[in-house]
Amino acid sequence: DMKVAFIGLTAPYETYHLNGYTIENPIDSLQDTLQLIDQEDTDLIILLSHLGLETDRYIANLFPEIQLIIGAHTHHVLIEGEWENQSFLCAAGKYGNFVGSIDLYFDQATDTWQMSAEVLSIHQLSQRYNLPKESDYYKQEGTKQLEERWVADIPETFQALQTTGANSFIQMALNAITEATGVENAVLSSGL
Repeated sequence: DMKVAFIGLTAPYETYHLNGYTIENPIDSLQDTLQLIDQEDTDLIILLSHLGLETDRYIANLFPEIQLIIGAHTHHVLIEGEWENQSFLCAAGKYGNFVGSIDLYFDQATDTWQMSAEVLSIHQLSQRYNLPKESDYYKQEGTKQLEERWVADIPETFQALQTTGANSFIQMALNAITEATGVENAVLSSGL
């Protein structure tokens, strides 16, 4: 009988314009979204944040109704989570080097949430569960295959940070994805 609201926000990358998205200020957007949520009927609000640790802390102090913030973007690792104001902040790094878990418990007697988190490195996880050591086989095989095959001869220089125009690497990649898959829109991380 519990209702949980999930809200997702990401950093406002300029490249989103390429797919026709309207970029809004994430804080303003969060405020508008929170007004749409019936907080009388919601037991837990979780923010999936790709805004960075400092912004997550800022949000925790600005919006007391958010109980849990699962963060990314700054690739931070919060080994046991961290409390900021009334919000529990969690994050497990980047590239799958860590695995995190969050335990939530609702105490009906006090009408409060208790939360704890744990983040383990892949090495720690392997040791804990007695898993075989990780192999570099696939990475080595991929590198070998990439070195064996000439993929393309491109006469122009494409610019990674140029978001529009004939020499935009991002636009070329988006066009290639939509053409190859037959979809109307594609999304790429601007970090690529």
